Parts: sequence; structure tokens; C-alpha cells
Amino acid sequence: MSDRRFIYTGNWASTYNERGNTAVCVYEYKETDREWKRIQRVPMEYSVSGLWVDTEKYMLYISLEISRFQQEEPGGRVLWFKIDRETGMLMPAGQINSFGAFPLDLKLSEHYALVLNHGSNRPPVCGVFADRDGTIRTGNVFDAATLVLFERDDEGNLTKARDFYAFTGSGEIPFFQDTASPHSLCRGMGRTEYLVPERGTDRVSIFRIDGENWKISRQGEIRIPKGYGPRNAIAVQGLSSCYVIGEIMPAVLLCKESQGELSPVQKLTTVPEKELEQYKEPVTSFQYPHPSALAVSPDHRFLYTLTRAADVLAVYPLHPETGEMGNPSCHRLSGANPRQLLLEGGDLYIVFQDTETIERVRLNAITGTPVQEITVIRDIPRLAVMDMLVMQQEAGEAENETNYTR
Repeated sequence: MSDRRFIYTGNWASTYNERGNTAVCVYEYKETDREWKRIQRVPMEYSVSGLWVDTEKYMLYISLEISRFQQEEPGGRVLWFKIDRETGMLMPAGQINSFGAFPLDLKLSEHYALVLNHGSNRPPVCGVFADRDGTIRTGNVFDAATLVLFERDDEGNLTKARDFYAFTGSGEIPFFQDTASPHSLCRGMGRTEYLVPERGTDRVSIFRIDGENWKISRQGEIRIPKGYGPRNAIAVQGLSSCYVIGEIMPAVLLCKESQGELSPVQKLTTVPEKELEQYKEPVTSFQYPHPSALAVSPDHRFLYTLTRAADVLAVYPLHPETGEMGNPSCHRLSGANPRQLLLEGGDLYIVFQDTETIERVRLNAITGTPVQEITVIRDIPRLAVMDMLVMQQEAGEAENETNYTR
């Protein structure tokens, strides 16, 4: 029996905090037809800023890009749905205030969840406060970028906010650096360590989670060159390396430990140098090339970056011992405005907002470079995010028993 594959997608409304034609859709790959078919559409009230499949507890978590949890209650919103083990379809299970404005990223552990709220410079948004008895509540402030630690029960429900960290600071580049603007959350070198790139402050903050005492502690930072505006990071323990892309400047940085601190030791562009010289727009323009995503292959041999406006996928070979990046090969993509990439089974899946498609890019197993690009899903207005679930049938299992992996 062959694997069953499901893709979950989310899209944006036209503006923040306004209702629109938004939904989470479920697609299943039909082997007989050799195409992806939508099997469910779950309407959402507001823009979907992120979604994540939990293959351990069979849940889909969704963040809505809003700054008011309810009409009179500031905060973003995180929802979760049970995934039916037979059909891959979604059943509502719960929702909670994200205790910040515009949640964008989420990471799960067995007993806790971390939610990252992007914040905003558009007043009023959601401030987060702790009362004397330890109760966490919200109020109206001008910015609300937070990292929030939630308790999680055995079924996967988020039950209570236990601690939070509020981001502060800004930079010099208008719009991009008006506030701290943390954009993504990734696991660090240690099991309980997390990295948060802050676009507005040109740093990557390093956090450690104490799951027993329900505490978030900031352990340090990686200083990024001024004006780069870090957006995404990925740590590779096997290489003792951290890679960071700057949303403002089209570059990827390799960070290594020196004298007990991580710092940048190598920089390469995410678009060809000659092509970059042709852009006349200021870095504050959305017509200027801005990196949007990165990933490392499971065998740690290749690094991949996406850059918007240029619509380029760059592939960097990685040194097996030092993690140093080799010169990239850059490939023009058929879609426009790439937002996200996902590595799955030797393929890259890329979300394109403007062309409203998901493309599957087949990779050469030896060189790591693209050999084929195929549109697998199309016509999702303002497509923003996706995740994938693969159900594998173990040899000798009964046909109605399924093992979930990703």
C-alpha cells in the first residue's frame, strides 16, 4: 500500500484585522489521477499567518494574523484542529489568545508550545502584562511583539499561558525597522534552545526554555551586520553552525561559535552579484530582492534560500565538517513572490503568493540542484502558507492502521 499524502494550505485577507475569503484547505494526492485534489475547505475569519502539522498528536495548529482575539480583548489567535487518522480531514478542537499581536510562528514540545507574535507599529495593538498572582493578561499598547510559553496537555491542547518575553528596540530603516519585528522561531543547538531573528534590531536572540518551572530566559544574541534585518535562521547541530537570512539585504550569513559566542563568519548573496547591481529601487521597496525562506537538507549537504522580487532559488553546497557555504547556483523560478519552502522526500515544495500556486521542485540527489519544477496546486487567492502530512503504511499492518510521519 503506497503512502497517503496531504497538504494543508492557508491564505491571507486583503488587509490586517479584516475579514476576507480566507480558509484552511486540505488536499490529498490521488495516486490514480496523479494529482492533488481538495477534499476539505475550513473557512477562517481572518488571514492565516502560519500552520503546523503535529504528527505525534495528530493536530493542525493555525495562527491568525490579527491583533484582537475578540472585539474587546487585544491579542492574536491560535486555533487547533484534530486530524482524522483515516481521512486527513480536520475537526475543530480549540483556540486561545496568543498574548501578542499578529502571531507568525509556533514550535511544539511534548508539554509546551512556544508562540511568536510579530507585533506592529500600527496602534493600538496588544500589550501583555503579568499580575501579582502570575496571571497573564492583555491591554492596549503601540507594539506587542512577544514570545509566549503555553502549557500543553496530553491531547495537544494549549491550556494556559505560563510565561512571556516582550521584544523591544528598533533600527534605522523605515517600515522594516520601526519596531523589533521578530519574524520566525527556530530550534537552536540545544534541545531546549530557540533562536528568534529580530528584523528591527539586527540581532538573533537566543532563548532557553525551562519546562519544569515554566520560564523563558534570554541567554544571549547573535549580532547581525547593521541594516540586514534578519528574518529566518536555522541551526545545524551536526555542523555546529547557524545560518541566517536578512529580509532587508539579500544575503545569507554563516554563524559559528568563537570565544563562547555565535557570530557571523561568512556572507554570500542570495541572488547573483551581477543581477543585484541592476536593481535601482531602495531597499525599502518591495521591488527590491528580499529573502523570504531558507532550509537545510536532512543530510546537511545543501542550504536553500528563496528571494522575492528576483524569484530565485539559491543552492549552496555545505562543507561536511565546517559548514562553510560554497558558491551558490541560482535558479529562476516559474512562480512569483515565493513565501515558504518545505523539504519533503528529496523534493522542495514552494509557496508562491502572487501566482497562487504551490510548486514541487525535483532535486538532483548528487548536486542538490533543481531538475524539474511542476505546479501541484493552483488558484488559491493570496496563498501564504502550507504544511504536509505523509501517512505511511507499515509492512504487515492492517489496511486500517496508519503510521504518521513527515
